Amino acid sequence: MFEYLMYHRSTYIPQDNSILITGGTRDEFIYFNTIQKYIISNQSFVMNLHRSMKIKRVLPSADLLPLLGLVLLTGGTSLSTPKEQLTAELLDPISGEITLIQMLTNRRYHTSVVIPFDNKVLLLGGHNYSSTILSSGDLFDGTHFIPITNTMMVQRIYHTATYIPTINKILIIGGRDNENNRRNTYSTLEFYDVETNMFEILPNITMSMARARHTATYIPFPKDQILIIGGENNDIYHINSWELFDIQTLSFIHKGTIQYGRFDHHATLLNNNHDILITDGFSNTLSIVPSEILNLKTMLSCQAATMNKIREAFTTTLIPSTGEVLVCGGRDISYNTLNNCELYAP
Repeated sequence: MFEYLMYHRSTYIPQDNSILITGGTRDEFIYFNTIQKYIISNQSFVMNLHRSMKIKRVLPSADLLPLLGLVLLTGGTSLSTPKEQLTAELLDPISGEITLIQMLTNRRYHTSVVIPFDNKVLLLGGHNYSSTILSSGDLFDGTHFIPITNTMMVQRIYHTATYIPTINKILIIGGRDNENNRRNTYSTLEFYDVETNMFEILPNITMSMARARHTATYIPFPKDQILIIGGENNDIYHINSWELFDIQTLSFIHKGTIQYGRFDHHATLLNNNHDILITDGFSNTLSIVPSEILNLKTMLSCQAATMNKIREAFTTTLIPSTGEVLVCGGRDISYNTLNNCELYAP
């Protein structure tokens, strides 16, 4: 890449079969508003020298609106005051044109979820300029943000939110109510209903343990399930277990272990729809942690390839046309920010 980047975002762009890389930081003093692309056909990077983001952002969300072909960048941290951004940017990844949009709430460490058939993006939780953890959500409807009618049952940060197309709802899982304290980590779940624009409590349904900084991966129909992997809580700093939530029965139906406890890792469903690639993150070992493959047919984990650099604060992006996964940037075990990428081939 052209910059040493961590806490950036990578987004697959189907229009030109590229990966858009936006924002990020090199250290606490150098933030970026650059726009670069990874060109899949020749495995090279190009920098947009004529356009840049309007705001230098770290930890924004970046989501492709599939019907519009535009990328929505929301919130994150900047060098301005307050640091938590109250703006979003709507970026045309082909022309480079950018429109600045006002958000309803300053947010960072929030989650964002695309509602693909409506060109909408839901923002959830995170914290605002006064470091208050949020229970609210905002919905981008293609042109501007509107508030959610009610709030989540609790304030959440380091949670996950996963869109479920079969029921047109978003499942919100875990997280905690404090950025730096693991004591109040949640095992609870709740829905956001796209049709009613409201949150729904799921009473008496909890994970087997509390989790924050975990992953939640949707496994498409006919399975119609969500696989939750790893994370941390007050008792376990690096969780090495997974659990499987079934959408049709609204219950947890299986649980098991992975080889290495991890949090802030990535979990990518590969093109075959039965292998999940689990990559790096923080682990309970200081040695290089191999990636793992969790097979959804056997529900067993096996070691996959080891990356050349152990990484955290990196991005992973599935390339649908090849089935490969691009891993970019982050920082290594010595806290050196990286400018290289690695390509996983199944």
